[in-house]
Amino acid sequence: IATNNGVSKLIQGPSGIENEIQQSSLNIHPNPSTGTFFIEFENADNSENIEIQVLNTNAQIIHKENVLLGDNKTTYKMSLDNFSNGIYFIGLKTNNWIYIQKIVKY
Repeated sequence: IATNNGVSKLIQGPSGIENEIQQSSLNIHPNPSTGTFFIEFENADNSENIEIQVLNTNAQIIHKENVLLGDNKTTYKMSLDNFSNGIYFIGLKTNNWIYIQKIVKY
């Protein structure tokens, strides 16, 4: 588990070994937010399929979608406008890694 500015992040590769992802390659902002979050990927592989999950504090998946990123798409806009204010976790998953970050909607 990597900690940066009080945010815990789990990056796990296919070997099962946890690795720290470079902060500059993945960013979820603004955090906290009133409901709209932007997920930015700086080094997205061509045609990389990313599963995005929103989890509540009980680790239940309350929303899931798949996004295909590539050279022309490195930012994804995610709206949590229909969710109650509170703490959530954004989970990002590919064939090669898993990333989890706490977010706050107010």
